[in-house]
Amino acid sequence: MKIQNYIENSLEKLSLLDITVTEQEKHGTINNISQMPSDMLNDMENSQILGLILDNIGRAEYNVENKEYKLFSNNVYSFDTEVIDIDMMYTIFLNFVNKLSNDELKITDILEDNNNIDYEKGTGEKIVSFKLNGKEYKYIAKVQNDWFDMEMIGYINKILQENNSKKFLYVSSDGWQNCILFYNTEEWVEKFNSNFTEMNIEKIDLK
Repeated sequence: MKIQNYIENSLEKLSLLDITVTEQEKHGTINNISQMPSDMLNDMENSQILGLILDNIGRAEYNVENKEYKLFSNNVYSFDTEVIDIDMMYTIFLNFVNKLSNDELKITDILEDNNNIDYEKGTGEKIVSFKLNGKEYKYIAKVQNDWFDMEMIGYINKILQENNSKKFLYVSSDGWQNCILFYNTEEWVEKFNSNFTEMNIEKIDLK
C-alpha cells in the first residue's frame, strides 16, 4: 500500500508537469511495479521506484523496416543503454527524439556507417549522419560493445545551443541501466527537480 500511494502521488505530481497517463495506464503502472518481488520493492529507494514509473510511462515500440516509431508519452522517453539493435541504435534513438520533441526537431536522412566497427572486440567507431531542421550533421560515436554513446545526447544539445533553442535534452537514470530522456526548458527542469528531490535530471553537454 505504501508503494501504491507513492506511485499515485508521483503520477499526480507528474501530471502537473504535463506528463500525464490515462486511468488504464495508471493502473497498468501500479500493477507492473507491484508485481515485482516484495523483498526487492522493500529494498528500493524512492528514486528507483520513480525510475520504474518513468520507465513505464516512457516506454516505446518500433519497427525499423516499416519506419514505425511509437512513443507512449509525448514528454518522456526511456530506453535501455545496452542496445539490442547495434547497427541501428542511433537511427532508433533519433527517431524517438523526433517523437519526444513532438516534431519540433525535424531529424531526417539518418545514416549509420558501421564499417569501422570491430564486432569481435566490441571497439571502433560509428559515423552517424543526419539532418536536423534541414541542416546536415555528423557525429562519430564511440563503440563500446553494445552500449549507447551518451555523448550523442550532448552533441544534439550542442546543435540546439548553436540554434538558440530554449529547449534541450535532459536525462536521468532509472537506477539501473535505462536512460530517461526529456526535451524541455531549463525552467521546466527546475520545477521537476524541486518536485522530485529524490531524482535529479540534468543536461548533458558535449565534453
